[in-house]
Amino acid sequence: VKYWLDLSDIQHHELNISIQFEAVPEGPFTLRMPISSPGRYAEHNFAKNVYDVRAYDGANNSAQVVKTGPSEWQVTGHDGKVDFRYTLFGNRADGSYTGIDNRKVHMNMPATFIYGLGMEHRRIELEIDLTDHPDWKVATQLEKIDDRTFRAPNYYYFYDSPTIVGDIDFRSWPSSSNGQDY
Repeated sequence: VKYWLDLSDIQHHELNISIQFEAVPEGPFTLRMPISSPGRYAEHNFAKNVYDVRAYDGANNSAQVVKTGPSEWQVTGHDGKVDFRYTLFGNRADGSYTGIDNRKVHMNMPATFIYGLGMEHRRIELEIDLTDHPDWKVATQLEKIDDRTFRAPNYYYFYDSPTIVGDIDFRSWPSSSNGQDY
């Protein structure tokens, strides 16, 4: 499962997100936005910030998207590949929600990313388009592939990996534990 983040509309508090799913079983494909976050188990309506939803098959033909619940969509007319796209509005940077502006992007992953039902154990890759912000950096616990691509072994790890993108000032210092230096 691969996610792409387009930061071209951050001045409007928007992220344009594309998700590419492969080997999708035949029939309706269900996608959901989480309603809670790790460590903060109160229910939230994260999907209220999702709009301009559309889907395409592997040949880039439109697939039908129907909203089947407050935090759920179904895609039909796919060919085993689904490219699901949406816009996310975020103007509340805290531990539960996502904040997006022209200085930084503060992502609580469950408040940002829709997932494919039945795909929870697949490896996740996140690519962030930093073309318009070449000096920005990414702070996350996700495995770094390169300066703009990150990976998680599954959705559970992905959703428990808050991520910040922006002009970040990193500081580090040596540490040791049990006789091992870090």
